Amino acid sequence: MGKVVIDPGHGGTDPGARDAAGRPEKESNLRVALKVEALLRRQGIDVLMTRRDDSSVSLPARCKMSDDWGADVYLSLHADAGAPTARGHHAIHSIHSRPGKGGAKLARLIVDEVTRATGRQPMSYGDRGVWSRKSDRNPSKDWYAVIRGTRASAVILERGFLTNPQDAALMFDDADLDRQAEGIARGVCAYFGVPFRAPTPQPQPAPQVGASPALAQPGAKLNVARCRPQDVDVVVTPPARLSEIVRSYVGPVARASNANLYVVAEGRPLGLLWQGGKSVSLYPWSWPVLAIYKDGTARVLTDGWRQEDLASPALSCAVAGAPQRGENLPNRPVSRY
Repeated sequence: MGKVVIDPGHGGTDPGARDAAGRPEKESNLRVALKVEALLRRQGIDVLMTRRDDSSVSLPARCKMSDDWGADVYLSLHADAGAPTARGHHAIHSIHSRPGKGGAKLARLIVDEVTRATGRQPMSYGDRGVWSRKSDRNPSKDWYAVIRGTRASAVILERGFLTNPQDAALMFDDADLDRQAEGIARGVCAYFGVPFRAPTPQPQPAPQVGASPALAQPGAKLNVARCRPQDVDVVVTPPARLSEIVRSYVGPVARASNANLYVVAEGRPLGLLWQGGKSVSLYPWSWPVLAIYKDGTARVLTDGWRQEDLASPALSCAVAGAPQRGENLPNRPVSRY
């Protein structure tokens, strides 16, 4: 069927580029990479991730992972930086790739499918956004290490420019990341000759307004939150609309003090976000967080929030949830409950 390495560029101590708000490229790269992974696995394609969290992985180590695994394709996902006017996605392949073969074929397919999925034109560079670059020191070799250092057909996809305000907004927009991921996955499927099967949206049941969080056990149909008064834990299982959480759970949760917040996905704990009045490390920090304060107000913190944003002594507790496709949550105070 095909073996694909997905490489979310940068990570750990290497943030990559940043947008005007200081949001790091490494975060956007990982978010879209995880979406691509899920889509490709759905098609029956084997996937290996070079990183699944905010960790530092050297370029040689990434290449070795690919070669040791015997990958057919190496796909490195990035967001570019340049002049403020530069924008658009583009893909880089090996100088040794022949037109219609290997990396050149993969790059062309991915750029075209991302164009269709997002409705945005690629950067006007190279062959409609597809190009390669040779090393200045040794013109017989590729410039980019992950292309030069892997035996697989390797492509670097730059999904847009963080230095362009329009592109940058889309690099951290979950709905657009879904579209980018679908375009990337469709391109990979076309490369292997595999029909792409789009995921079937699962309808979410309407929340029970005023329901006790204790009734919403993880895995139950409501699948939104659980509050255990004895130890004041709150569990949110994505995907859950924060608007549902606001309507159904703000009151019960806000009456808790020194709340501990655990976030889980597919029944597996991802981490502890808030413990005993102190914020602790959790990925993904890009998930929207509903911060609930002791004075009865609440604020939705969207992409780009920092752990320090939850360090206020006025905070009662916080609830995290992954936004569903098409849900737009502004960074603003929400209604007093």
